[in-house]
Amino acid sequence: MKQYILNGASQSGVQWDGSEYVIEHSEIITQLTNRILRGNLFAVKSDGRIVKIDSSIIERYFTEI
Repeated sequence: MKQYILNGASQSGVQWDGSEYVIEHSEIITQLTNRILRGNLFAVKSDGRIVKIDSSIIERYFTEI
């Protein structure tokens, strides 16, 4: 599974219940799904939350580690 670190300003993800979750600078996330048309699911390392993040956000603000 791919892991990414947030290099930019904090970014938003969407939790399973539709609520917004803010991912802070230097947070590490792990990709759980590989969807083409919809955002992928990621696990946030610090607290284990599962969030959906659009691929455009990943490409722009995150770096693969």
